Amino acid sequence: MVHSAAYTNVYCCEKEKVKTFRVNVLGTRDLSIAVRNIAAKFFYISTDYIFDGEKGGTYYEYDSLDPKTIYGMPKLLEENFVKEQ
Repeated sequence: MVHSAAYTNVYCCEKEKVKTFRVNVLGTRDLSIAVRNIAAKFFYISTDYIFDGEKGGTYYEYDSLDPKTIYGMPKLLEENFVKEQ
């Protein structure tokens, strides 16, 4: 399963924190649990918003994670849910 659904309007996410958490974090958590229960493959798409934006270049998966936005913080939680499954 490819999970590409998300509430992605970053400006609105900053104003609608609860909606952002519900759609992005809880939606990803529920999907990752369902995929685990049926032993399917799960492909999750993240974002560069999980980084602080101060590097000035390309980010890699081993770079330090430090989200600074309401959009980025839940995306990091989502990644953790997916990794735990």
